[in-house]
Amino acid sequence: MIDQDIRRLKTGAVDRSLERLEADVWARLDEHERARRRGARLLAIEGLLIALAFGVSAGAGCYCGYHAHRAVELSVLSPRAPLTAWALLDGDRP
Repeated sequence: MIDQDIRRLKTGAVDRSLERLEADVWARLDEHERARRRGARLLAIEGLLIALAFGVSAGAGCYCGYHAHRAVELSVLSPRAPLTAWALLDGDRP
């Protein structure tokens, strides 16, 4: 089957010049290799940027967590909250 196809291609007329066939094949292989290397570089750069963003985010979170003020208690039933019923009835409004 494949032998018949090869014989048919050998005996048939060529529709284009084959003088530059090998050079064109090598040029396409070189282009493919350059694209593969470029993709590998971009992948490495993306990984580095993601690691950098993760590190900056973790550092900012640690910094903000360390320097955060204590939370103010906002419960309605808390005797220390400024808007409790006790404070409003006593006239101690903020």
